[in-house]
Amino acid sequence: VCLPSYSLAQGVEVFTNLGIYGGQINDIAIHPSNPDKMFAGSYLGDGLLKTTNGGSKWRAVETNGVEPGQDEFKNHTVYAIKMAPGNPDIIWVAHKVWGEKSTDGGQTWTHIKNKTMQRNCQNCG
Repeated sequence: VCLPSYSLAQGVEVFTNLGIYGGQINDIAIHPSNPDKMFAGSYLGDGLLKTTNGGSKWRAVETNGVEPGQDEFKNHTVYAIKMAPGNPDIIWVAHKVWGEKSTDGGQTWTHIKNKTMQRNCQNCG
């Protein structure tokens, strides 16, 4: 997986292979007032990735037991990531057939599953 990092000193974007587990990146959400904080959604692999240092290091995000014994991001495709315009600590993440919501910047997650989302969440953005 290659994700961007931005070097202010050089003023250019640099894409670096980070060696993290996953395929293509489907969506990136950047915190509106702190561009060092970003989320990236991948095709399978780790599913949802997060950086707090402008992309120098990325880590897999876990749902911390939304469903007992499962991590809802790992090995699932993340199609869309959206931050609430007035409160970027509220984050929605869409998988193929369900979603997750965080109200604390991605520390904890609430599982969202309904009949509409079960059909297809590929265009939920």
